[in-house]
Amino acid sequence: MLKKLFLLVAIGLMSLSCSQNTPVKFKNMINVSASNGIKFKIPEKYEYVELGNEIRVRPVEDERRKLRVPDDIRIKLIDAISNNGSYKIKNLEGREIHYKIIEDEGGSAGPGFELRAWIKIKNNFVLITSYTQTERGQPNFDVAWAIIPTIVIN
Repeated sequence: MLKKLFLLVAIGLMSLSCSQNTPVKFKNMINVSASNGIKFKIPEKYEYVELGNEIRVRPVEDERRKLRVPDDIRIKLIDAISNNGSYKIKNLEGREIHYKIIEDEGGSAGPGFELRAWIKIKNNFVLITSYTQTERGQPNFDVAWAIIPTIVIN
């Protein structure tokens, strides 16, 4: 009995670690183009809004109303990166992504988590941030990880 329990726990932990390293593939991704030359894909029930030099990706209004803390993803071109060595590196679809996850106190929906990632395209740096709160431990940032490999610059 104890061996079965141990085996089930080990399998569960392996599947959890695999799911965090492999981004979720959304079936219907929509191509979008921002005025600053950034092109990317977003899941079907998401929208984007340009706010100055920043692009905000979020669930469409009907979907936002269903969520206590909806995804809030921001994308912007920046001149340089201050890489103080605290970023990890992940390779997705042939692209090197530098990222870190920052935790804060959050609020009534639980601790806050921010995915802060950057990629280099040609001579440009693209900063991607995704913030959420959850009471269920560290989130997997599925939508942000699905968007990041699709980013291109004209």
